Amino acid sequence: MSSEGKRWDKLAKNYLQGHLFKEYMRKPNILRSIGKVKHLPRLICCNQDTCSPMVNAFDENSPVLRDKDLVKDPKGICRSILRGTPGDIYMGLYKFIKETRGGFEKTGLKSIIESAKEVNDLEGLDAGYSSAIALACVKRIAKQGKIKKDDEVLVNLTDGRYTNKPTKTTWKYFNPLTIYS
Repeated sequence: MSSEGKRWDKLAKNYLQGHLFKEYMRKPNILRSIGKVKHLPRLICCNQDTCSPMVNAFDENSPVLRDKDLVKDPKGICRSILRGTPGDIYMGLYKFIKETRGGFEKTGLKSIIESAKEVNDLEGLDAGYSSAIALACVKRIAKQGKIKKDDEVLVNLTDGRYTNKPTKTTWKYFNPLTIYS
């Protein structure tokens, strides 16, 4: 494997281990420490409702995953994020999510499929279901009033539709209450 291939392989493994979340927050943390930003941006982690062990634990304010939270045979369309037993990732994310005033959210099949179609219709991106779930959850928490009208929201769309081809990462800022009201 080439050095470039090894680098991307390592990056993919780090993503699965939750390290990119920490890296994503590194710069805002530095900016906060020198007084350039007031607080860290909220981070929301999303799961499909058929496989949401971290959501279950977080909803009960548990800093660790318990046996009752785990999903032995995960099912769903969000293949790349179906982790019925996420391991030690949750413990690190729990603290991190609390620090950013974020949360764990879950949503169902219908809203995921609708969001994938919306991303394709609005942006021309075939984001895939494991990515569209992020938009589905943002829409859900916006409807719940947890996102204010003037909040800036960053939705990370990284997934391709079940291909082995690399897909580009798209960062899109928008106000979900404006687009989806």
